[in-house]
Amino acid sequence: MPKQEKHPEKSAEEKPRVGKGKRGRKRKGMCLGDRPVLEPNAAGIDTGAREIFVAVPSGRGENPVRVFLPFTEDLQEMAKWLVSRGIATVTMESTGVYWIPPHNVLEQYGVKPCLLEGNWRPEHLFTLKQSRRSYQHCQEQIAACDEKIEKLLAAFQPRVDPAEQPLPPGRKRKQRGRKKKNVNPKPGFDVRTESYKLFGVDLTQVPGLMAMVLTLFSEVGRDMSRWPTAAHFVSWLALCPDNDVSGGRVLWRGVRKVHDRAGRLFRLTAQSPHHEQTPMGTISAG
Repeated sequence: MPKQEKHPEKSAEEKPRVGKGKRGRKRKGMCLGDRPVLEPNAAGIDTGAREIFVAVPSGRGENPVRVFLPFTEDLQEMAKWLVSRGIATVTMESTGVYWIPPHNVLEQYGVKPCLLEGNWRPEHLFTLKQSRRSYQHCQEQIAACDEKIEKLLAAFQPRVDPAEQPLPPGRKRKQRGRKKKNVNPKPGFDVRTESYKLFGVDLTQVPGLMAMVLTLFSEVGRDMSRWPTAAHFVSWLALCPDNDVSGGRVLWRGVRKVHDRAGRLFRLTAQSPHHEQTPMGTISAG
């Protein structure tokens, strides 16, 4: 049998070799620890509407990072804490208006605040101006559409007079969790009142159909006599099962593939309560 070559054992003092590949290359520039400290008595502040985070260099106390409230008494406590830690200057952002009260309090206690201002170049300002004008143009077009829709709805004969039969009170919805911001802009007229006059009932109180009443009216109308029963209407929407039965046996299950915008509207209506703060949303989420 061939003898196995013995490799010499590496000594503990021998350092591993660094390869010449990409991993072995030395990065250019200085590391954070190699950079010179220009201001050893500096701190950083992150201002916000509800909380202010303050960080001092390590070794200045047990908790180098503290959170303060934006009230005057808390800001004074923050300034006293910075002075007790030997802080002479503070770096903070100047965006918004939340930096103004901490800035004034720090100056009163002899701490120099350094503001970080943005570099607004001419091309940035030009792009911002164009974006603002585009937003204003879109808002004007939306307002014109709302005005046109309101005029078209006024041409239909109302089925109920809100003066004689007032609009029923809206259902109180129990809020669960955090309140979700309404990302859909509201039209320039009262959709609930106009839909109540069109249909004679308040369809906006139907879970999932709150923001789709006018879409339903544009697709189906309000004359339901064309369908003898609700089953006929659901079949026309292609929402009911269309099973293939032969000899008492179900050969195929499914629904008809029909490109019906009204049917898609009701499908969206059935899915939307999952994200709504209503009892129906609680049931669908569970």
